[in-house]
Amino acid sequence: MSLLQMENVNSYYGAAHALHDFNLSIKEGEIISLLGRNGVGKSTTLKSIMGMLTVKGDVIFDGEKLTNLPTSKIARKGIGLVPEERRIFSNLTVKENLLVGVSRKGVWNLERVYELFPVLKEKQNRMGTLLSGGEQQMLAIARSIMSNPKLILLDEPCEGLAPVIVNELKKGIAKLKEEGMTIIIAEQSLRISKVLATRHYLISKGEVCFEGSSDQLFDSPDILIKYLGVQ
Repeated sequence: MSLLQMENVNSYYGAAHALHDFNLSIKEGEIISLLGRNGVGKSTTLKSIMGMLTVKGDVIFDGEKLTNLPTSKIARKGIGLVPEERRIFSNLTVKENLLVGVSRKGVWNLERVYELFPVLKEKQNRMGTLLSGGEQQMLAIARSIMSNPKLILLDEPCEGLAPVIVNELKKGIAKLKEEGMTIIIAEQSLRISKVLATRHYLISKGEVCFEGSSDQLFDSPDILIKYLGVQ
């Protein structure tokens, strides 16, 4: 049974039609990726799940219909979003940013997120905006985990970061996978998606144009060239 399903979802920015009859599903403990060029609908998919856009169709989470519920209620039901722009609280320390994320009881607490990203413990009393870009991304992910979500949505978590930081983030996400966390990653990098996800949705112009496993995707060179421009 799927933890989350999107069934014939159409999403809108005002009058602009962004997602077209969009279908997606993810099982508990699974990591899937949303792949595609800039502007095709990856972030829009995550925003549609979180109730940040006008949506027609069904978004069903843990057996309950979420369509057009307020974002705050959706978050409290157990979905955490790590936005592309991170949105670290500038007037709070690292530790305070993490504590802001606490909303649901569960296994994740300060001690465990510090084990996941040790640099956050080292800099727990530093203001969040004084961290490097990679450290801020770790903080944004850790803050989301502090809410003990059933599902995490990661929007371009590795974009613009140095390779050494990307490796640290991949290790952290891999540890979450080992813990059984359910994750949707919106990502442009085919290489990163292949390492972290077991199933992929390729999006073009707000529509799903391919869905399948890593083996199925990488055995489809015509699709890779047409929609991602890679061989």
